[in-house]
Amino acid sequence: MDEFQVLRCRDLLEQATVLAAEASMPSHQDEQVHRLTPREQEVAAALSTGQSNYEIAADLFISVNTVRFHIRNILRKLDAKNRSEVAAIVSRGRTHVPPNWSSIWHLQRREPPYLLPRAV
Repeated sequence: MDEFQVLRCRDLLEQATVLAAEASMPSHQDEQVHRLTPREQEVAAALSTGQSNYEIAADLFISVNTVRFHIRNILRKLDAKNRSEVAAIVSRGRTHVPPNWSSIWHLQRREPPYLLPRAV
């Protein structure tokens, strides 16, 4: 690996660190998820798994009209256009893991990356 490749790797690592930091910041929609009532959070979680209104109603022991009512409120509170957007917002909130800054710092300081032996 020549010096240009090492510099390119460092540049890519720096860009990845910036992107990871931006991804760890909660978005406006992520903050709005916490404003949902507990029942709306249950309905939103069920939406994120792809369940229909009838399946959600059966699982939560509520009527289909009540599910529709909760979905309208969820769409309004999250400023979402459709069920898929709600599912994306809820899923992002569940998988959000803040970065481990100590490990990222360690990676940045490592002198040239270890090389794997080349295949002959």
